[in-house]
Amino acid sequence: MLDRPFLAGLNHLLGREPWARQRLRPFAGRGARISLPPWFSLDLTVAEDGTLHGGPLAAPDVLISLPEHAPLRFFGHPQEALAAARLEGTADFAEALGFVFRNLRWDAEEDLARLLGDIPARRLAGLGASLFNWQKEAWSRLNANFAEYFRHEQGAGGPIRRREWQGHQQAVSAAAAEADALAARLERLQG
Repeated sequence: MLDRPFLAGLNHLLGREPWARQRLRPFAGRGARISLPPWFSLDLTVAEDGTLHGGPLAAPDVLISLPEHAPLRFFGHPQEALAAARLEGTADFAEALGFVFRNLRWDAEEDLARLLGDIPARRLAGLGASLFNWQKEAWSRLNANFAEYFRHEQGAGGPIRRREWQGHQQAVSAAAAEADALAARLERLQG
């Protein structure tokens, strides 16, 4: 479902970056699988011109596994999301793919300028950058708030220490003994 748009986006970026296609050309015919279990898996094969083509691979030369937190990290820290990826397989091909993926940049303003003209593209790109920075800051604040909550509320929902557990057991035992004594006293008063 996401294969075609993702592949089209990658090839769009590769089409603008001759250095990236040049870096991938020696690996023509080799395949890689990008996976984000359980949601996403994409098989790619390098073409003669350095672009990428999709299609199932029996045995990819390289496996790129993204961690579960990668989609959330792309909003605030895309480089950290890519740095956390695990690469397995042929070392030189994995290194080339990693380098290309880490260094590809999308110039949204240039793409918008082709469609809308320079001035609207500049304004929309500025608006997009402001929105992205706001979203990045909001994610950062949300992460900091969660971290602070869990740090300060550890006693309310965090792990219980052995001493605390033993104290709790003693208090429960004492309450049970008092309840038994009270029940016995009530029986004597009634009887």
